[in-house]
Amino acid sequence: MWAAGDKRQLQEKWTHEDVMGATAHIVEYQPDLELKFKADDIAVRAKMSDYGDSIHIARMNGRYVLLIEADGLHFEKGMSPIELLHPEDIEQVLARMRGRPRPGH
Repeated sequence: MWAAGDKRQLQEKWTHEDVMGATAHIVEYQPDLELKFKADDIAVRAKMSDYGDSIHIARMNGRYVLLIEADGLHFEKGMSPIELLHPEDIEQVLARMRGRPRPGH
């Protein structure tokens, strides 16, 4: 029943290692299998094989955190001030995130 639903939530039953093992087995037979999910209104679309390699899911302050590793960022047509960003070190971002109050608290 759960797997047949249109909008499913993270079940939080398996460890990272369990998911990596199951993913490796599936990707062995379907190397181009897509991984698609949303984090609130943010859509993520990648290959299933990217999980644990360049896409990481964690918890911080009771919320989900996505870490995406890439050698470069590419933007679609149009201009955004984000394209001018000089990225901070991950430690600075994590410290800022840890310092924010949790929603509803």
